[in-house]
Amino acid sequence: MGLWAVFNPRHFYDHFPGFGPLLVAAEPPFNAHLVSDAGAGFLATGVFVTIAAWWGLRPLVFVAGVSLTAFALPHFAYHLFHPAELLSGPEYVGNLAVLGVGFVVPLAVAIAARPGLRSAGRAAPLDG
Repeated sequence: MGLWAVFNPRHFYDHFPGFGPLLVAAEPPFNAHLVSDAGAGFLATGVFVTIAAWWGLRPLVFVAGVSLTAFALPHFAYHLFHPAELLSGPEYVGNLAVLGVGFVVPLAVAIAARPGLRSAGRAAPLDG
């Protein structure tokens, strides 16, 4: 998603998520700079979360969960209080459901990986 928005912001704006209601285009007008910068943020977050999941170190997974929650919760709140006029009622509810999962899952990961569950001073894998 991040690469798509960085390298082709107009296409991302006009077609995201690629099926169903067009979520970004539901909030006009198009702004190439904004879409490209948001895409770069999505890309950076995705790289960080992927590395954290790959390494599986509890402190890194905790920070990834907290960081993703720090993005996803305000994003959900914005859409909750500012419905896009171009989305139908069911599309709006569906969008909120997806965005809600988008902050609940990383929050649950952060809680599960929180510090203090292992002995201090050593980064333990999640499965260890």
